[in-house]
Amino acid sequence: MSILLTSLFTDDYLYKYTDKGIKKKNINKTLDEIYNVIIDIIKKINIIDLKYLFIDYVALNQTLSRYSRDIYGVARMHDRIDTCSTIGNEKKEELKNTIKEMGIRVNSGDPYIYKQLAFFTFWMTVLKPFHYDFKKDTQFNKKNKGLYNFFNESIVLILVKGIIKELYGEIIIPNEFRFLRCLRFRHLTMYSLEFFFYTHTKFKPPKNAIIKPKK
Repeated sequence: MSILLTSLFTDDYLYKYTDKGIKKKNINKTLDEIYNVIIDIIKKINIIDLKYLFIDYVALNQTLSRYSRDIYGVARMHDRIDTCSTIGNEKKEELKNTIKEMGIRVNSGDPYIYKQLAFFTFWMTVLKPFHYDFKKDTQFNKKNKGLYNFFNESIVLILVKGIIKELYGEIIIPNEFRFLRCLRFRHLTMYSLEFFFYTHTKFKPPKNAIIKPKK
């Protein structure tokens, strides 16, 4: 599985960070790359016919934009403070500490892995970028109840599992159908999802791991 799957999760979708401050990415290029990776993952699973799959580009862009805003918003502010030449270091630290008191959803510039998983899953299931034309695919096995009833949520879970695997982790969900149903109908919050991933996911990266999760 491409490392890009992890990078769409662990990198800021909208901005890249340089010594001279943050700069906007070429979103169209990034979105195309992510789209191709998602298609490749679904193709490898080989449980649907790709010609009946529809990925909503606008919804996918909005999903990744909102995820990055929540997870990397404070990091963006920290970077702008650090690169400001008109204030001293003491004032910079004061401004960073003030950010923590502003009621921002994620007030850390380096949020830990369970929070990232939660926000990624939340926005993916709220904006629903993945769709499938079951009416036209007469060969689809409807015994696969999770995929048939909760297609978007199933694809999201596949992506989440792929991300966790790349980060040398394992997620154990005793009843996946029930979890998918909750994602669709229960309107799980970021914080309930965060607790879920905390209690159901374990990470054991080797010492030489290229990417290590922040617990």
